[in-house]
Amino acid sequence: MGFSQVRQRGSHKQLIIDQKPIILTYCLTHFIQSSKKYSQRYVQAVKPGLEGNVSARVNLILLLYWQNRIWGRKTSLFFLLILIIINPLILLAQNQSIKFEHLGLEHGLSQSTVYCMLQDRQGFMWFGTQSGVNKYDGYKFTVYQQDVFDSTSLAQNVNNVMCEDHTGTLWFGSMNAAVLNRFERETERFTRFSHDPNNPHSLSNGSVSVIYEDHTGTLWVGTSNGLNRFDGEQEQFTRFSYDPEDSTSLHGYSVFSLYEDRSGTLWIGTERWLNKFDREKELFIHYQHDPQNPNES
Repeated sequence: MGFSQVRQRGSHKQLIIDQKPIILTYCLTHFIQSSKKYSQRYVQAVKPGLEGNVSARVNLILLLYWQNRIWGRKTSLFFLLILIIINPLILLAQNQSIKFEHLGLEHGLSQSTVYCMLQDRQGFMWFGTQSGVNKYDGYKFTVYQQDVFDSTSLAQNVNNVMCEDHTGTLWFGSMNAAVLNRFERETERFTRFSHDPNNPHSLSNGSVSVIYEDHTGTLWVGTSNGLNRFDGEQEQFTRFSYDPEDSTSLHGYSVFSLYEDRSGTLWIGTERWLNKFDREKELFIHYQHDPQNPNES
């Protein structure tokens, strides 16, 4: 009989049995009996199954070494014990296969279109869908959705971007609204940061496409109408927008991607340009594809 393994998820248990024969039993028998005749029979028995069978090859090599007396009896028994230990690992590695478990509406997921996901520092999985944000604890889903009568609920059901900052705070953004949601873990409610046309320090007027935290702990929010830097102490934003008349401004209206390299330089990808942010001067250097000269910006 092969090896058995019990896997548990929630209240369900699944028994997995390795049904492939373990030829180590034969090898052990020949070692104990110390018979050349038996070892020769063993070699003949395993030859047909050697191809693609790593465990059989290991067993055969050890047996041949012992048969030719390269090792003494004590050394052979020592390596036999080693083989007994590693043989199950080899077989399990050979027999492992990739399996997918499907979680859907029947398991509590609010909607089957998943735009984004992350695992927070507490181990919870979060999924942004077309109908709210879902928290999964390995057993069940907790769904957070918009309530038009509750200003502390999720501001928009469609959530396509999320981020966890260095404090463990979760942020959610939507492609359908100019609003950033901050999840308050203690109350399990949300604080909304929306665009206000009368407040220049509010979020820019555009759908949220990317949320990113740099090494200084600063939160950056890319939208369809520029880049926003969030001041956590003042809880306000500094906007960076495209100005065609200013060569040092952010180039591009829609921010699609943000990345900080090892030197601390922040890179911003837009619909037509790649931008590099100069933190000291607070200006942008932009790069654009030139089909006439691919080696120059």
